[in-house]
Amino acid sequence: MSDPIDPTSANSGSQPEKRHNAEQDKKITNYANEAATFLDTLLNDATLKAVAVGHGYDDAALTLGSGYVTALGGKVQGRQLGMGQKEDDQDTLVVTEKTVRADYAAYRLIARASFPDQADRTSLGLTGDVPEDVDRFVTLATTSYTNSGLAPYTAKMTLRNYAPARLATLLAQVKGLTSDEAKRNAASGGAVTTTKDRDGAYTNCAPG
Repeated sequence: MSDPIDPTSANSGSQPEKRHNAEQDKKITNYANEAATFLDTLLNDATLKAVAVGHGYDDAALTLGSGYVTALGGKVQGRQLGMGQKEDDQDTLVVTEKTVRADYAAYRLIARASFPDQADRTSLGLTGDVPEDVDRFVTLATTSYTNSGLAPYTAKMTLRNYAPARLATLLAQVKGLTSDEAKRNAASGGAVTTTKDRDGAYTNCAPG
């Protein structure tokens, strides 16, 4: 049999919901481990198997039950991998976003000092607050960096250490943020799918 499966409690939502989900995760994981151990023992012990057969659990029933338990174990492990990927991608996104926002804040400070005229600031996306929303921030930063590399801004920004080559690097980092967000979102969807698969497998073989 495979090694025991460690339960995971990574879930979104309120604290009571997290607690409920963690308890359910542990319940299903424990059931999968205990059922696998029980069937492994039963199928390899002639005396216990004879008792099971005497109570109506013939080879076909035991094989069917073993298949359900094996499937459940695989789905539990699949969910854990899905949740782990979600957490890894979330951590990566947090680091990337922090870096990109810090770089943009430094750029914005220099650009605003260099171009006090309202029309210039509007063209460079330097008016208003920097949005918290990632997609809106990406749009803003892309506009700022792209337009800073164009006339009439590129000459002054080059003197301020924001030459086109550096702006291209900053734009690449912004695209990286978009990519990391997409990966996180995909992993979140995958975690939802693997949770549903696990719950379905549990329903198939759990009592009640």
